[in-house]
Amino acid sequence: MSEDIEKGLFYDWLATRPEVIQEMGNKYPPWVEYKMNGKPCELYSYSEDGTVTVLTTDIFGLVPYKVFGVNPEELIVEK
Repeated sequence: MSEDIEKGLFYDWLATRPEVIQEMGNKYPPWVEYKMNGKPCELYSYSEDGTVTVLTTDIFGLVPYKVFGVNPEELIVEK
């Protein structure tokens, strides 16, 4: 599936979500590369309390895990 189609599907889905999720999805899209605590992470989900869940790995980059309740403002955009 092309990147444009995936983005279109994301925005179609986002339009059906509560306003807080729409705002977060527009400000923090899932295809942007982020870092948290110096380690790469990717957005996994948005929560109505204004936080996100991210996927990241252990210190050696071997064991993946989810981190819940992350303030999205703490994520650093990877350039």
